[in-house]
Amino acid sequence: MFTKTYKTALAALALTTATGCALAAEDANVFRFGVPYTQTGALAEYGANYSDGIRLAVQEINDKGGLTVGDKKVKVEAVFCDTQADTAKAAACGRRLSSQESVPAMLISTSIETFPIMSFNNDTRSPFLIISSSASNKLVSQNNPLVVRYWYNTYSYMPNFTKALKEALGSIDSGPQVVSVMQSEDEFGKAWADTFTKGWTAAGGTIGRVATYPSTATDVYPQITALLKTKPTVLAVPGACPADRPAREAGERIGLHRPLHLPDLVWTAGNLQACGRAGHHRFALRGRRLGSPVGADRRIQGGFQEDLQA
Repeated sequence: MFTKTYKTALAALALTTATGCALAAEDANVFRFGVPYTQTGALAEYGANYSDGIRLAVQEINDKGGLTVGDKKVKVEAVFCDTQADTAKAAACGRRLSSQESVPAMLISTSIETFPIMSFNNDTRSPFLIISSSASNKLVSQNNPLVVRYWYNTYSYMPNFTKALKEALGSIDSGPQVVSVMQSEDEFGKAWADTFTKGWTAAGGTIGRVATYPSTATDVYPQITALLKTKPTVLAVPGACPADRPAREAGERIGLHRPLHLPDLVWTAGNLQACGRAGHHRFALRGRRLGSPVGADRRIQGGFQEDLQA
C-alpha cells in the first residue's frame, strides 16, 4: 500500500536528517518535514490522495510511539504547502518551508515541485534533504547529494513489465499488438514513453504513434483521434488517474470501452470508476499477474477483474 511506501520514506527522512541537524528547533522530540503538494489547481485530486496518504502514515507512526532515532523515540509532523501545480509557486513553497518553518527535509511526489526546489536545497546557508519520486534518472544525475529517489524508476521496472504485458496480451490475442501512446509533456510522461517504447519493441511489440499533451490539459480529443488513425490494438495513457482523465473521457466520446489501468497504463476508455479502483496497483490480466512498483491489493484486484468482465 502507499502508506507503507510513505512510512518507509519518512523513516529515511528522519534517520538521515537526524545525523546532521537537530530534529526540530522547538521540540527535539518531534521530527517536522515539509510536504509541497498540489492542494488546488489542475492536479488537486492527485494532491488530495497524496496528502491523505502522508497524513495516514504520520498518524500510524505516531500511534505506535513514533520513529526510533538513535536511542530515542520521536514523533513526526508534516507541514504542508500548496503549490497549485505551478513550478514558481512550488519554489516559493520550498523557500517558505525551509526558511520560515525550518524543516530539515521535504517529501515530494511530482517533478513539478521537485526540480524547482532542487535548485536551492543544497544551499550552504539552509540545506535540506529532498526525497522524491521520479520516473526518469534526471533526479539522481544532477550531482545533488541531498536528493534521494524513493520509487517510480521506469528504467528499472519497465523491461520486465513490457515483457510480461506482451506475453499476457499474446495469450488473449495472437494477432499484431500495436500500442499508441498519449504522452504528457512533463518529465514523467517523457520517461514513461521512452522506456515503454524501448521495452515494448524489445519484447516484439509495435509502437503505432506517440502524441503529446500538456499535463494540465482538459481537452485532448484531437490527440486521441490522431492516434486512432493508426488503428492501434492498445491506447496507452500513462499517468495518475486525475491527470489522464481527459484522455479517458475523450475515448468515451468516440465509443471506446473497458479501460485497463496497470501501473501507469490505461487502455482507454469507458467506466471511469475502474481507474479510481484500479490505479497504481498490480493486477492480473486474464489470469496473468503483471509487475508494478506498488504491492498488490487483492480486494482492488477483484473489483478490477469484475469491471473488465462486465
